[in-house]
Formats: sequence, C-alpha cells, structure tokens
Amino acid sequence: MNTEYGMVRPEDARAGVTHGVPLDPKRLPDLPLVAHPIDPAFPDEHWYSIKCDPQDLEELTRTPKYHTWQGEQWLFCCGKPAVFAGTLNSRSLAKFAPRIGTSPQDILDGLVSQLGIRLPISLQDLDGGSVGVYVFRCRECQGLLSHVDCD
Repeated sequence: MNTEYGMVRPEDARAGVTHGVPLDPKRLPDLPLVAHPIDPAFPDEHWYSIKCDPQDLEELTRTPKYHTWQGEQWLFCCGKPAVFAGTLNSRSLAKFAPRIGTSPQDILDGLVSQLGIRLPISLQDLDGGSVGVYVFRCRECQGLLSHVDCD
C-alpha cells in the first residue's frame, strides 16, 4: 500500500514503520522518525521512515486499495492511517454546501487552494473528468484530509 510516508509492505507493518520517503525532519516534528541506516548503495541521506503502531499498519495492508489515476496515496492524521471516505464529486459537494453556507464550487476552490494546486478545477472535472479528489477522515480528531491526482 502506498502512503504519503512511503510504501507499507507486510514486513514494514510488522516492524511498525513505513518504508520511508525523503523528508526534512524539521518539517515533521510531531511524528516519530526513523532514519534509514547509512548505506553507500542508498543515495539519499534524508530518507526517513515513520514509526506507527504495527496494528494500524497491518490493518492498512489488509485494506482494499481505492482507484485513482496515478495510484493511491493513503493519508495519515494524528499519527495513524486515516479512513478512506470516498471520491469527491459534485453531488457530495452539493450536500455539504448548505451546511457550510457556500456554493459547491467555492468549497472545491477552497480545497484546491489548501492543497496548493495552481490550476482551476471545475465541478465538471470531478464528474467523469480528468481530476480525482480523494477524501479521508481521521479516526482520532474526525478531521478531513484529501489529495488530488489527474490523468
């Protein structure tokens, strides 16, 4: 399973660590990091794994993947893998718009801005278009997270 902190293979899950990604450790002070051992064959000295509860990672390896254009990227919050809530579309945005007091397009624009995407994404792009927005919910704080990919 691919995650924002690197792949999680069954052997990684049993060890309670992700396989790792290149990170600046100063940018993630609240996550327990494990530096990769110095290996002359390993080119990046800034490669870190994230330490997690082995049970959480083992559950993640048993969780079905979700369909994306570029491959799944499971997100974490509060030190644990989040729960996949689904793919965002115009119908789901229309359900939330009255609660928030804004239009579905304004919600989408806010998400796009929060993710740092510089391209305009329309509601039509979500509904059978070339853009996918994948939403996760934190099991601890109930916060929502998302990532975007496209064809």
